Amino acid sequence: MTKAGKKISAAPESTAEWLSLGVSLMILLAFVGAIIWLWIYQPTGPAQFNIQRGVVRNETGLFHLPVTITNTGGLAVGEVRVEGKLNNHGQEEITATTINFLPVRAHEEVVLVFRNEPSGAVVQVVSYHQP
Repeated sequence: MTKAGKKISAAPESTAEWLSLGVSLMILLAFVGAIIWLWIYQPTGPAQFNIQRGVVRNETGLFHLPVTITNTGGLAVGEVRVEGKLNNHGQEEITATTINFLPVRAHEEVVLVFRNEPSGAVVQVVSYHQP
């Protein structure tokens, strides 16, 4: 008993207290489960890249090729250089861009701009900086 005559209890007494305790425990368990899942299924090894090409757009006589680069490996990398090569009747057209930072399981969309229609272009990651 306290001075005011009220009893202090550590255990929940009302339905609302029990409900809020249950919801809080469920949220806590979800966070712990997500952390454990991410820890178990963390990619390992060097950086690896998945390249997906988008739909080519023709804007003011230039062809824009959107490309999504995903880091599926186990290391975050920086200065990822993406290059597109197009062989057009014996003349090679090369365009490139750089992604400053690409964490593990992250993706970044870049746009490569060509003078000729790039449906036959070869797109690849040609270099990156390891941490």
